[in-house]
Amino acid sequence: MANVTLYKWIKELSNVKVSDTKTMSVKEYETMKKRIAELEMENEILKKATTIFARKR
Repeated sequence: MANVTLYKWIKELSNVKVSDTKTMSVKEYETMKKRIAELEMENEILKKATTIFARKR
C-alpha cells in the first residue's frame, strides 16, 4: 500500500479542535472553510451591488 494512501486516510479520519469542547473531522473542517470563503465572496458582491444600486437613485 502506498504511503500517500495511508497519509490520506489518516488525514481524513483525524480531528480538528475548533473550541475547548468541540472537535470535527478534517473533511468537515475543510468543507466549512470552503463554505465560509463562498459566503464571504457573496457578501462582497452584495456590498458592491448595494453601492451601485444606491448611486442610481
